[in-house]
Amino acid sequence: MKNTYGLDRVDLKIIKILQRDGRTPNTDIARSLDVSESTVRNRITRLIENDVIQIVAVADPFKLGLDIAASLKIHVDVQKVDYVATELKKIEALWYITLATGASTFNAEVYVKNINDLHELLKNKIWRIDGVTHTETSVVMDYLKREYCWDF
Repeated sequence: MKNTYGLDRVDLKIIKILQRDGRTPNTDIARSLDVSESTVRNRITRLIENDVIQIVAVADPFKLGLDIAASLKIHVDVQKVDYVATELKKIEALWYITLATGASTFNAEVYVKNINDLHELLKNKIWRIDGVTHTETSVVMDYLKREYCWDF
């Protein structure tokens, strides 16, 4: 993808540092990049305001008692894609939803407390959305890699 936000070398280096540790003090970032702390502060503010980055705590869902992780492939009637997208976004348990190419229309990921909660989510929410034709659910057995740093 093309860099359409006018990001320069300093912006990209700030992002890289924050991807490794979002709590890195601005003064440490400034020192490592040989720029002023105010430069770092202003750039981070701009990056956040332009939705280039967000700084959040990423919790481990399993340590929060959400013992089931599942990937969903949601197949949809092509005439109802927009409606289904709107309805899927209302479901809090779905933390990640993509419009996709391939056999399924949407891919989604969910964390729930147990297999019964997963069944209830499918039966009482997703399957009831007008336009959903069928779903495929894969329960995650183990995460082999889960990182939030991308190479750019």
